[in-house]
Amino acid sequence: PEYLDGVDNDNKNGVDDNPLICPDSLQSYQSGTCTLNNRMGWYGPSPNITMERRWTLAGGANTAWEMVGSGITSFPFDMSGDPAYQNMQVRTTHYPAGGGTYSGINTINRAPGGSAPVFAVGQEVEAESGALVRPMVTGVSGLDTYVHVPAGTTNFTGASAEYRVQIQATGDYLISTRVYATSASDDSFIVRLIDANGVPVDFGYGSTAHFRFEVCSPPYSYGSFGWTRVGHYNPYVSPVQSVNPIYYHLVPGTYTIQFTPRELGSRLDKLRVDRYCPDSDGDGVSVCAGDCNDNNAAIYPGHAEVCSTSVDDDCDGYINEGCGGGGSPIFRKVVE
Repeated sequence: PEYLDGVDNDNKNGVDDNPLICPDSLQSYQSGTCTLNNRMGWYGPSPNITMERRWTLAGGANTAWEMVGSGITSFPFDMSGDPAYQNMQVRTTHYPAGGGTYSGINTINRAPGGSAPVFAVGQEVEAESGALVRPMVTGVSGLDTYVHVPAGTTNFTGASAEYRVQIQATGDYLISTRVYATSASDDSFIVRLIDANGVPVDFGYGSTAHFRFEVCSPPYSYGSFGWTRVGHYNPYVSPVQSVNPIYYHLVPGTYTIQFTPRELGSRLDKLRVDRYCPDSDGDGVSVCAGDCNDNNAAIYPGHAEVCSTSVDDDCDGYINEGCGGGGSPIFRKVVE
């Protein structure tokens, strides 16, 4: 095996090349691990090792090296979904006890194929895990890694971040986001929700939501990351369009959520899709729990069937079932 010692150990005309055991290539979003090739025990039990990585872009340029870790022997990672990233390089440096510094590089190519992972309703998703198209890129602020199109970008046509969510039950859903902006001049995204057939979901004012933090619900405060919900506000039409938040009515299937820039510099840190489960009548049973009439507190699952009414009091799909004597001896199925 090739060791980081300044010698061509494997006689392949390369000194200290490929010192890690890595996959040759991975599709977008696939997970892999690079491990120090120490099967002969040459490094000892606690090797003084650092690992860094960088990306090679489509035009041949490289991003800056970023530190992966120190004193580690393996590096788990996910392959980028950004089509501008052609491969990932991992640079490993060994500082032996006897002195000296030896470095070697492994290259993992991005193979064709792969798609953004599908997440579930209620699952919190990191924005950088989506399918990013440049110049939508990741950025770091303290402990937060976010996606954005940096302010000053001159050509951002086609930039996007996409995510996929699996909807299991018909109902109304909201998109919650953790976002950041400094002022009303950099606080908005365009958001579209697209069904499995590629058809954008209409929310009442079309399918293109102008998600502006300044009028969202719950309110957002500038200068820090905060949670709010995707809404729509367009004051440039008459009458003004405003729906905050948006309640998307969805049927089971896989949907794509697409964020594109409306104002540069807006940051997206996390997102989550939640089912809207109101209990408007206060009977203690939400719509998601089976309340078939959320405007009447005397109608809910578990309520006794009342023979004097002509409604489905217990939400079992039948009206006046089991009613005899003074009530109706006939019950009928509720058909939607």
